[in-house]
Amino acid sequence: MRGWSPDLEPGLSRRLVLSAVAAFLVCSCGSTAPSPGVPSPAVRNIPSAAAPSTPASAIAALSPGPTAVATATATPEPSPSAETAASGLPVGWQHELICDESAATSCQLHLRDAAGRDQPGLPVPLAGACWLGNLAVGTDGIAYIACLIDEQQVLVSAVDVSGASVPGWPIRTTGYPLRVELGRDGSVYVGTVNKAGNGVLSIQAFRPDGNPRAGWPALLPRTADFLIAPDGTIVAWWYEDVRPNTLDIQAARTKYTLIGANGRTLAGWPVTSIGTATRPVITKDDSLFYTSATGKVWGHDRRGNIIDGWPYQLPRREAPELRPDGRLMFILGSWTADDGTGSRSEVIVLTAAGQMASGWPYRTNSSLAGPLCCTDCGPYFPHAVSADGTLYLAPWTDDRAEVVALDRRGRVVTGWPYRLPAGSAVAQLELGSAGRLVATLRGLSAQDGYSQDRYCDPDTTSRITLTAAGELAP
Repeated sequence: MRGWSPDLEPGLSRRLVLSAVAAFLVCSCGSTAPSPGVPSPAVRNIPSAAAPSTPASAIAALSPGPTAVATATATPEPSPSAETAASGLPVGWQHELICDESAATSCQLHLRDAAGRDQPGLPVPLAGACWLGNLAVGTDGIAYIACLIDEQQVLVSAVDVSGASVPGWPIRTTGYPLRVELGRDGSVYVGTVNKAGNGVLSIQAFRPDGNPRAGWPALLPRTADFLIAPDGTIVAWWYEDVRPNTLDIQAARTKYTLIGANGRTLAGWPVTSIGTATRPVITKDDSLFYTSATGKVWGHDRRGNIIDGWPYQLPRREAPELRPDGRLMFILGSWTADDGTGSRSEVIVLTAAGQMASGWPYRTNSSLAGPLCCTDCGPYFPHAVSADGTLYLAPWTDDRAEVVALDRRGRVVTGWPYRLPAGSAVAQLELGSAGRLVATLRGLSAQDGYSQDRYCDPDTTSRITLTAAGELAP
């Protein structure tokens, strides 16, 4: 029988760099602020950090439509997708989407090598307005991107590493583009939102040759979002009875479902969580995890049943992140429990059995939050996790900032932390080649200095590369 609990019911600057390994969400910030998470035609460099507690794209689906162009001080709302197919491109190569701020529909797709050089045949001009969530890169290096070409028309293009259009592409569909995801078999999934009436999210599936797959599209509520499980299963979630005119999503219920390769909902799904729960993660065995509105982390197996050992109670609601070893990680900022205890910053790692992993949690009196570079961005925590489970963080206090490396048991690695220059803050941490770590630093506004919320000086950006031993690379 399926378990039950009180949480469950039965049942941007102008430039965007998309790593060939993962796709990220971006926070739109500008003088005319759109709804949180609504993509802006302008794009920027994207850091890797913790997933937001509330899926930004779900808010975008509530209010689809053109948005204001972001300023050059946009700060990311980070959310790496662990399920995105790894690219077969050489290390350091990446696709880059550059849009002209003065003409939101004027975008070009680049492919740059590790030295920043464009490859022959690129850049490729793109028709329509293009956004980060609508760009995905396959294991063969082919880039798929969906762009809005008018009020209800979407053009989905496929561009190979030589800049040529892949046979069978582009294709046209209708609606407002929400997301492009790639399955391990090469299937291309395109999510579009119908703006008419109450609207629906339509997930369409195409073969690598551009032909539609049988059994699709799958239709979901307008507030839905989706991702791809390691085996190609679609993981979708949505909100019901959403309160209008709120700064973040406030829903009566959050529902999760799994959709098979034939476009049909799997047996045992959907499942329901009371209130506004978080974006889920999905493991290799199709176990789904999320955090409820009350801060309980729930695990469900492929049939929707609650996994033995769950839930686990967190101090507050925080979205899970899947580590390379299959464990769940949660990065929490300052919090205070009902009994008055708490921690300024904490990293929790849970096993598949719903227990605290050995050596964790990691607690510090330093802040782990990145600098705020726009007025309407929520907190984010710059970090990176290597394939061996090493976690890199950027703690700071009023008088020092550093980068620290923690091993799989939450212990500080020999040689770390690395002390950063005075007056700087880490806006992004990403893995480089040969076990190195690349940190993007931003200067701080002179009037703010080091405070609980640090603000960027938009004119000061630099990058440093650190070795695995915690030293500055030559």
